[in-house]
Amino acid sequence: SGSSVSLQKLECTSADVDASSGSSIRIYASASVDVDASSGSSITVSGNPSDVTKDTSSGASVRIQ
Repeated sequence: SGSSVSLQKLECTSADVDASSGSSIRIYASASVDVDASSGSSITVSGNPSDVTKDTSSGASVRIQ
């Protein structure tokens, strides 16, 4: 709970990310991303992927840039 991971320098074409319990994740995906964020977690996706699937609940946030 409450962990933080930054993987923006690891450039991927696609990614599948799950975050919960106040965690913070930063990734890079250039084509597609599937994110599931819950319980106040935060996911930031760089790379401006065109195919985005996201599911958020309980105050979580997802930012695509």
